[in-house]
Amino acid sequence: MRGLLGGAAGLIGLLALVAGCADALPVAPPLAREQPAAQDDAFADCGWLRWSGPLTPLVDWFAVNPDVAALHRWDVRAGEFRTARRGDDAPQFDTLARGMLLWREPQGGQDPRLFAARDTGGVIRLQRGLNLIPWAGGGAQVNLRDALRWIGPNLVSVAHAASSTGRCGLDWDRREQSIGWVEWPTPAGGDLLALELDAPAAWLQPWGSPPQLLTGVGVDAAAQDELWREWRAVTGYMATRYGSAAPLRAITLQPDFEAVIRGLELLRGEEFPPTSWPTDACGGEIDGWIGLMVDCQDPIAFDHEYVHALQHQAVTGGRGRAAEIRPVWLVEGMAMYLAARYRDDAAHETYGDSRAWAVDTVQLGGRRPALDRMETHQQWRATPAGPAYATGQLAAEWLAAHAGDDALFFYMRQLQRWSNSWEIAFEAAFGLRVEEFYAAFRVHALDFERPLPHQIAGVLLDPRGEPVAGMRVYAYPWHGGSGLFAETDADGRFAIAVPADRYRLIVQSGGRCTSFGQYREGETLGGWLDATPVEVRPEQTRDLVLRLPAPAAELRGWTTCAAPDGEGWVQGKVLDADGRDAPNVVIRVFEAAQGASARAETDADGRFAFDAAPGDYMLVVGPADAPCLSWGARGAGGDLVSPAEGVPLAIGESRLRDVTIRLPADLVGRDDCW
Repeated sequence: MRGLLGGAAGLIGLLALVAGCADALPVAPPLAREQPAAQDDAFADCGWLRWSGPLTPLVDWFAVNPDVAALHRWDVRAGEFRTARRGDDAPQFDTLARGMLLWREPQGGQDPRLFAARDTGGVIRLQRGLNLIPWAGGGAQVNLRDALRWIGPNLVSVAHAASSTGRCGLDWDRREQSIGWVEWPTPAGGDLLALELDAPAAWLQPWGSPPQLLTGVGVDAAAQDELWREWRAVTGYMATRYGSAAPLRAITLQPDFEAVIRGLELLRGEEFPPTSWPTDACGGEIDGWIGLMVDCQDPIAFDHEYVHALQHQAVTGGRGRAAEIRPVWLVEGMAMYLAARYRDDAAHETYGDSRAWAVDTVQLGGRRPALDRMETHQQWRATPAGPAYATGQLAAEWLAAHAGDDALFFYMRQLQRWSNSWEIAFEAAFGLRVEEFYAAFRVHALDFERPLPHQIAGVLLDPRGEPVAGMRVYAYPWHGGSGLFAETDADGRFAIAVPADRYRLIVQSGGRCTSFGQYREGETLGGWLDATPVEVRPEQTRDLVLRLPAPAAELRGWTTCAAPDGEGWVQGKVLDADGRDAPNVVIRVFEAAQGASARAETDADGRFAFDAAPGDYMLVVGPADAPCLSWGARGAGGDLVSPAEGVPLAIGESRLRDVTIRLPADLVGRDDCW
């Protein structure tokens, strides 16, 4: 709800955007290759294939294509991929038929992550390596350059197959030196993408279902186009940077703020008190409805109001209407701060200029608003709007420097858990009590110098001393609690803004589902029991060296999610007393010598998989919806026995493919958290 900041800065920002967009992806656009519909050598460099021949058994096709390890077929009716691997006894399809659209996985290549059509509406978690994705399509059209804008620096290659023809309309590879200049294509609904990344990324395809748009008299097509551009850019940025997205019910775009209020009232079917928003606001948001004013900010102030929609989504899960979210200075300050971050990255306005506006607005006001007097809406409305928003932005900046940008979203999610006390949620998210923050911010407000975060920084090296990129380093409070993380860059460097405290550092895969061990000073990563605590004091940066115990390609770690990053070193099945598949069962895996652990969860077919380094492990079984409840441990023959009678499972250098656990008829649970 921010006022106009100045036409000159906006014009400079728009000019900078033209140059800024060119940096989001490599300068040279991809090479479009018109591939023949039939299979031949000319099609091999694209990866996609549309089968145009007669019915052919897959075993025969594999026999004459020894360089292919698997085919991933797009099933249009089911809206998902089917996979057939060379030598697989039970492939998901066994015959090639005319019209099939397939991706060819070469021998020695990484298994791609496969996304179904139902997965493309929200935030998509792309893995390092190859990802096969259907295009959501429809609605507001966008070309691939715009769609991949925010994940562009992580892209290695892109291949696009048109569903209507099966031809490879795009094949771009960052590693190629000679690339032609062509237009980026605009995909249609049902087209398929193969995105290869050198680091994990979050991505959003919101363009398939744009929100309803209500415009007022005098709002021209140019303003509507500007809104849709901002809608695509802001939602994509927030998904990529913060892994957060919110569905919008409708947007009303109006020539003045009175019309904005009337538009929101029309959409909501209710009247608002005249004091609901300040008179100089550029827009408003309430429970997923957004109202915006044309020509109030350059560009249209969609960014600020969308942050409010993200807050509503985090606090309520998108269900129903949000009660007053407190404190209001943080709600509005977070929107101001994150919008300023976006505008800087989008080359609309530098963050330094935005921050200078906030500092000047507070200092020139003569009376600096006190945060503890802007906690409720009533208090907020009684404070002059400019200094209130500026103070909120600087307070959110201080908290982000102290605990990381993601802590702002974590606070909103904590409100759902601690609905009766925002003060408890505040301490859980930022690591200090509200009163401690108020005292620190009063000192900070004496000069508003840029806050210096407490940091844990360092480098991750392999046994040869080479930097390791694309892995996550987590910092967990030594006494327990939620962790913050950073991803290592091309030089193996990382930096995590954390509250002053003692921390345990854990190195995990880029996809976060594999843990490789704990930081040990002067040694390689080790187990839980011999980790070295890292002490961080106020305004201090710890610079550390973390060393992997083996080359990155040879690492063996422990699965920390319900399923492993890959196919799993250990695979098995859980059966009930009647021999039927047992879904929603959690298997906790413990290795006592190092204090190492892994976990897995059975799918609808009772199957589970996990990764673990060599060692002897106890497999403890319980219900997935009660993590502290256990039914017992796996015995020597696979039957479930009491924990005292459990027999360790030896995991070595060979994969275990057929580990069975059989549940008894009577399941008796006990509280088994340790």
